[in-house]
Formats: sequence, C-alpha cells, structure tokens
Amino acid sequence: MTKRKKYTTTLIFRGHLAEDLHFGPFCHNWWISRPSEKINNPCLLYPIRIQSKLLVTLNGHDFIIEVGQLESEFGPHPSYICKCDGVQSEICKTPSTAITMVYQKIFQTKTNFSGPEVMGYDTPELVQEYLYELPFQVFNYSFNKLRIWILGVGKSNNENFNFAGPGFKSAFIHSYNRQRSIFFQEVEFSECRITIYTEGNRLKKTFVGCDPNSVWNQVGYLKQFRGYQLFGLDNQYVQNLIQSIHVPTCSLSDWTNEHLMTLVYKHHLKRRTSAQVNWQKLFKDWISHENTIIELRSALQNLYSKEYFRFWSRSTNPNADKASLATLYTLGFLNPIPKYFKNNTETFWQCFKDSLDANACGNNGKCRVLSIIANAFSYEAIKENLKVSNDAILAAKKHAYTCGPGGQIKNKPAITYEKMSP
Repeated sequence: MTKRKKYTTTLIFRGHLAEDLHFGPFCHNWWISRPSEKINNPCLLYPIRIQSKLLVTLNGHDFIIEVGQLESEFGPHPSYICKCDGVQSEICKTPSTAITMVYQKIFQTKTNFSGPEVMGYDTPELVQEYLYELPFQVFNYSFNKLRIWILGVGKSNNENFNFAGPGFKSAFIHSYNRQRSIFFQEVEFSECRITIYTEGNRLKKTFVGCDPNSVWNQVGYLKQFRGYQLFGLDNQYVQNLIQSIHVPTCSLSDWTNEHLMTLVYKHHLKRRTSAQVNWQKLFKDWISHENTIIELRSALQNLYSKEYFRFWSRSTNPNADKASLATLYTLGFLNPIPKYFKNNTETFWQCFKDSLDANACGNNGKCRVLSIIANAFSYEAIKENLKVSNDAILAAKKHAYTCGPGGQIKNKPAITYEKMSP
C-alpha cells in the first residue's frame, strides 16, 4: 500500500459553488476525486470551490493557495496562484504546478507536489468543508469506454424516463463530427434534452425528444447503446438514488410550515424562479386574505420588480435566442420604455421638478406649484420623483383645497373699523 505524505493544511476561506460551473456542461473542470478513491466505481467527486483560499506549511514556510477562474479551450476552468515569502507563481491550471513552481524557486530544489493532497482532499475535516451546503454530490462511473458524470437526480412517475424527473442531469465526453465534445443531458417535465458543446465553449447542437431513446436516435451517434444507458438511467446506483428521493408535497394547512414549504419550493419551483423573489410572500398574503380566490398572474407580477422580464422560446437552439435577447437588452429595448425613445413620464417629472426648484419657498411659490398635482398622485409617487417632504405635500393639498390647484392666494380685503358716535 502506497504511503501518502500528510500535510498541515488550513482552510482560510471556503469559497463558493456556482450552478453554471459545478452543475453545468463544463463540470468536468470543477470536480476532483480524492487521491485514495480514484479506483472506485462509482467514484464520488469533490468540488473545487471558486475563490477558496488555503494555507499549507511546507518545510517550515507558509504557502497560500488561491483558486480563481480562467477561460480555456475546454470551457471555464479553475486557476491557481501560490504565494510564499514574496514569491508568487503564475496563474496555473493545476495546484500541483503552482505549488511546485514557488517551492522550487524558494528552495532551489526539484521537489514536486501533488496539488490535491496538499489542498487537503484526503483530509476528512477539510473534505467536510468542501462539501458544505452541497446540493448534490456529483459522481461518475465507467460505462464501456465512456465516463458518465451524474450531476443531479430528480424523480417522476414517468416510466418512459425510467422514473427520472426534472433536475436529472448527466454528461460525458465523446467525439462529435471529429471534435472532442461534451454531451450534456437533461430530463425535464415532458421531454429529454441533449446539448452538445465543442472545444472553445461553443454550442454545437441541441436535440429534444420525448424520451432518452428517441432523443439519442436524433443524435445519430453511439447507436450501439440505448438512450437510457447513455443518460445513465439504467445504472443501479443511479436508480437507487432516484428511488430514495422523497418528493415533498404540502396542503393548505402546511402553508405556515416554513421548513416544509422550503423543501417543496426547492424541489418544484427553485429552478424556475428568480433568486431575488420573495416567494413566501405569495402564500402568506394568500392565506391572510378573506377571499380564497386570487388572480394568479397579477399576484405573481407583484413579486417581481418592474425591470424583470421573462421570455419563452420554441427554438431548438435557445442559446441563440438568449444571445439576441442580451443584445436587445444592451440596446435598451427590454426596458418598459426603451432608453432611445422619448420617455414622456420621465420628462413630465423632470420639468415639474425644475419648476419647483425655480420658485421660492412659500404659499405663492413652491407650495402653489406643487398644489397642481398634489391630489392627482400618491404621497409615495410625489416623494420619489420630486424629493419633497410629507409636510410640503400636505401644505400643497390644503392650498389646492382653498385656492384650487395652482391657484393664486388672493389678498384679504383691507377692513377698516370706525367707531361711530351715538
């Protein structure tokens, strides 16, 4: 049995996970197997957390290792920088290169280091830190000459999907049109999807079918295997995971149970909801209403900001539509009023504010001008657009009531009193 050297490694900053990196098409770059578990099948993987920082003591010197991100010909990739005693490595693709580079410069030796071991992937305490708040521990296994990665599991009652459901994702690397390509596979509510990426992070093609077999028939590659096998749905370990999933449900009486509602939300809605939305508010408001019926569309709109837009595409290549929408947004055409069009509402408020600023304080000045619109808009709208106080608005409302909107204060008639003698 090979002896492994033990290192004194301290995690300074845990770093974080990124959905598009760790559970997306280029996940192969962001997970690592523990040195002691490489031969396992299936092999559990551990995340390389972006922006993590470690300290390791080597030969009495403290080395700092920082994890970043760089773009490579095979998609987003971790980058590593090592520092010690004023010596810093270049941006490297592997921790082994970064550590070895700095160590050799300081000690003038040819000593080499295993990056994963130095970073503590064989240290139980550090491994638990790497697994912190991990939604799913990715693993891979050998199938024929392929290495299939399972990035997430979901459950359904659909026999055509081998009971997999939304959230199931898998991937493997294989050639497509004589190019090294990533086959990224997803199970959705009523369809299965395969997206193929080639070198340089380029989307090659997307296929959609009613089940794993039909979608792989469209791809036309690896015909010697069934779609279920290529998706990873016939693997016993995968099936055990799927069957162990408990699909959370709730009834009206459970709406106040925050823990259960959070489980239901994560399983059914999280992938389809903006992270900025306070989704609990919908249920809290609904259950507090005397009326049991709500208009759902308007209730959902109230949860989102005015700047939020959602688009649906029927394209087989939705990434092309995504690029078009990004261009439209950059040009200002996805704003409620495009920035290159005349915004009459904004013009109105700006002109009114200029008029207020040009007048002096007092009943025949700012108060009189503000009285023109004081009863036509809410306190909030006037305060937000004109930056005036509640007292100023109240005075303007009184002015409008007494003299009319924008009316001039009439001078009171001079009254002369004369005492009449008897």
